[in-house]
Amino acid sequence: MADDDLERHAVGTRPAGPWLKAVLLGSAILLSGMIIGGVLTYGVLSRERLGDPFPPERTPIRIVERIRHDLRLTDDQAKAVLDIFTNHHERMETVRMKVQPEVEAEMEAARKEVDAVLTPEQRPAWNKRCQEMRERFRPHAGGGH
Repeated sequence: MADDDLERHAVGTRPAGPWLKAVLLGSAILLSGMIIGGVLTYGVLSRERLGDPFPPERTPIRIVERIRHDLRLTDDQAKAVLDIFTNHHERMETVRMKVQPEVEAEMEAARKEVDAVLTPEQRPAWNKRCQEMRERFRPHAGGGH
Protein backbone atom coordinates (compact mmCIF):
# COMPACT_ATOMS: atom_id res chain seq x y z
CA MET A 1 0.00 0.00 0.00
CA ALA A 2 1.11 3.52 -0.62
CA ASP A 3 1.66 5.95 2.25
CA ASP A 4 -1.58 7.77 1.33
CA ASP A 5 -3.55 4.52 1.62
CA LEU A 6 -2.02 3.78 5.01
CA GLU A 7 -2.94 7.22 6.34
CA ARG A 8 -6.57 6.85 5.17
CA HIS A 9 -6.92 3.40 6.76
CA ALA A 10 -5.26 4.19 10.06
CA VAL A 11 -6.56 2.31 13.08
CA GLY A 12 -9.76 3.83 14.56
CA THR A 13 -10.35 6.32 11.74
CA ARG A 14 -13.07 4.54 9.86
CA PRO A 15 -15.07 6.94 7.67
CA ALA A 16 -18.60 7.68 8.91
CA GLY A 17 -21.21 5.70 7.08
CA PRO A 18 -24.43 7.06 5.67
CA TRP A 19 -26.28 5.66 8.70
CA LEU A 20 -24.51 8.10 11.02
CA LYS A 21 -25.52 11.05 8.87
CA ALA A 22 -29.11 9.79 8.80
CA VAL A 23 -29.18 9.38 12.60
CA LEU A 24 -27.78 12.87 13.15
CA LEU A 25 -30.18 14.43 10.66
CA GLY A 26 -33.14 12.56 12.16
CA SER A 27 -32.14 13.67 15.65
CA ALA A 28 -31.85 17.29 14.53
CA ILE A 29 -35.29 17.16 12.90
CA LEU A 30 -36.83 15.54 15.98
CA LEU A 31 -35.27 18.11 18.31
CA SER A 32 -36.42 20.98 16.07
CA GLY A 33 -39.96 19.60 16.04
CA MET A 34 -39.99 19.30 19.81
CA ILE A 35 -38.82 22.89 20.25
CA ILE A 36 -41.31 24.29 17.73
CA GLY A 37 -44.15 22.24 19.23
CA GLY A 38 -43.28 23.40 22.73
CA VAL A 39 -43.17 27.06 21.73
CA LEU A 40 -46.49 26.83 19.86
CA THR A 41 -48.16 24.96 22.71
CA TYR A 42 -46.95 27.56 25.20
CA GLY A 43 -48.28 30.33 22.96
CA VAL A 44 -51.73 28.76 22.68
CA LEU A 45 -51.98 28.00 26.39
CA SER A 46 -50.80 31.50 27.32
CA ARG A 47 -53.43 33.04 25.07
CA GLU A 48 -56.16 30.91 26.67
CA ARG A 49 -55.03 31.83 30.20
CA LEU A 50 -54.65 35.52 29.55
CA GLY A 51 -57.73 36.01 27.38
CA ASP A 52 -57.56 38.07 24.23
CA PRO A 53 -53.99 39.37 23.98
CA PHE A 54 -55.00 41.86 21.29
CA PRO A 55 -57.00 44.80 22.60
CA PRO A 56 -59.69 45.98 20.18
CA GLU A 57 -57.94 49.26 19.48
CA ARG A 58 -55.05 47.24 17.99
CA THR A 59 -57.27 45.49 15.43
CA PRO A 60 -56.55 47.95 12.58
CA ILE A 61 -52.82 47.76 13.36
CA ARG A 62 -52.90 43.94 13.26
CA ILE A 63 -54.71 44.00 9.91
CA VAL A 64 -52.18 46.37 8.36
CA GLU A 65 -49.26 44.37 9.81
CA ARG A 66 -50.63 41.25 8.11
CA ILE A 67 -51.14 42.77 4.68
CA ARG A 68 -48.14 45.13 4.63
CA HIS A 69 -45.70 42.39 3.75
CA ASP A 70 -48.03 40.47 1.41
CA LEU A 71 -48.90 43.56 -0.63
CA ARG A 72 -45.46 45.18 -0.23
CA LEU A 73 -46.99 48.42 0.99
CA THR A 74 -44.81 51.50 1.17
CA ASP A 75 -44.72 53.42 4.45
CA ASP A 76 -47.13 56.01 3.01
CA GLN A 77 -49.52 53.29 1.80
CA ALA A 78 -49.39 51.50 5.16
CA LYS A 79 -50.24 54.74 6.99
CA ALA A 80 -53.12 55.49 4.60
CA VAL A 81 -54.49 51.94 4.94
CA LEU A 82 -54.16 52.13 8.73
CA ASP A 83 -56.13 55.40 8.76
CA ILE A 84 -58.84 53.80 6.58
CA PHE A 85 -59.13 50.69 8.77
CA THR A 86 -59.10 52.78 11.96
CA ASN A 87 -61.94 54.95 10.65
CA HIS A 88 -64.03 51.99 9.51
CA HIS A 89 -63.21 49.93 12.61
CA GLU A 90 -64.75 52.60 14.82
CA ARG A 91 -67.86 52.69 12.64
CA MET A 92 -68.15 48.88 12.61
CA GLU A 93 -67.84 48.80 16.39
CA THR A 94 -70.67 51.35 16.63
CA VAL A 95 -72.87 49.17 14.41
CA ARG A 96 -71.90 46.04 16.34
CA MET A 97 -72.82 47.67 19.64
CA LYS A 98 -76.27 48.51 18.24
CA VAL A 99 -76.99 44.93 17.15
CA GLN A 100 -75.22 43.21 20.07
CA PRO A 101 -78.41 42.78 22.13
CA GLU A 102 -80.12 41.02 19.20
CA VAL A 103 -77.11 38.77 18.65
CA GLU A 104 -77.01 37.87 22.34
CA ALA A 105 -80.75 37.10 22.33
CA GLU A 106 -80.30 34.75 19.36
CA MET A 107 -77.32 33.07 21.01
CA GLU A 108 -79.35 32.57 24.20
CA ALA A 109 -82.29 31.11 22.25
CA ALA A 110 -79.95 28.65 20.51
CA ARG A 111 -78.31 27.77 23.84
CA LYS A 112 -81.69 26.95 25.39
CA GLU A 113 -82.73 24.80 22.42
CA VAL A 114 -79.49 22.81 22.55
CA ASP A 115 -79.80 22.57 26.34
CA ALA A 116 -83.23 20.90 25.91
CA VAL A 117 -81.65 18.17 23.73
CA LEU A 118 -78.83 17.35 26.15
CA THR A 119 -78.82 15.00 29.11
CA PRO A 120 -78.46 16.42 32.64
CA GLU A 121 -74.86 15.14 32.63
CA GLN A 122 -74.03 17.03 29.42
CA ARG A 123 -75.59 20.35 30.41
CA PRO A 124 -72.87 21.64 32.78
CA ALA A 125 -70.16 21.29 30.11
CA TRP A 126 -72.43 22.89 27.51
CA ASN A 127 -73.29 25.80 29.79
CA LYS A 128 -69.61 26.32 30.63
CA ARG A 129 -68.77 26.42 26.94
CA CYS A 130 -71.56 28.92 26.29
CA GLN A 131 -70.31 31.13 29.12
CA GLU A 132 -66.80 31.09 27.66
CA MET A 133 -68.16 32.05 24.23
CA ARG A 134 -70.22 34.87 25.76
CA GLU A 135 -67.15 36.23 27.55
CA ARG A 136 -65.06 36.03 24.42
CA PHE A 137 -67.53 37.82 22.16
CA ARG A 138 -68.97 40.30 24.65
CA PRO A 139 -67.78 43.86 24.08
CA HIS A 140 -65.18 44.91 26.63
CA ALA A 141 -65.21 48.10 28.64
CA GLY A 142 -64.18 51.03 26.53
CA GLY A 143 -65.98 49.68 23.48
CA GLY A 144 -64.97 47.09 20.97
CA HIS A 145 -64.25 43.41 21.15
